[in-house]
Amino acid sequence: MPSVIGAEPYSMRNGYESTREWLAARPADAEPVTAFVGVCDAVAVGAARAFREAGLVIPDDVSLVGFDGLDLAEFHNPQLTTIAQPIAEIAQSSARILVATIDDPDRAVEQVWIRGRLIEGASVASLPTTDMAGSAQVVHRGAR
Repeated sequence: MPSVIGAEPYSMRNGYESTREWLAARPADAEPVTAFVGVCDAVAVGAARAFREAGLVIPDDVSLVGFDGLDLAEFHNPQLTTIAQPIAEIAQSSARILVATIDDPDRAVEQVWIRGRLIEGASVASLPTTDMAGSAQVVHRGAR
């Protein structure tokens, strides 16, 4: 969905306004929204408000995930599932590459992969699975 507040793309207000407008513009016969991943925790929290105002319950109707691992996720109700960024590792890699590039401006471009960490909250619905005998089971996710 496009951001409606270009000057504040990573804000709760933008998550709220963008999601509210997106929900209002959806055709009545559209498939229901079942999941939302915010570009950051703040956007996800703003989107949560828009979903609630639209009568949707998190996680019963819509699963919600953020990205950052901010303290905000822990205190949101329900606790927000988020992907924590390893800030120290990102900073170390960035500084190392910056210094190496200053020393050798013609060096090859370096791509670094840094894995985030999933922090499971209570904002994602449990999914039914099928066991080998074909009967349905529910996979429960732990809260923080």
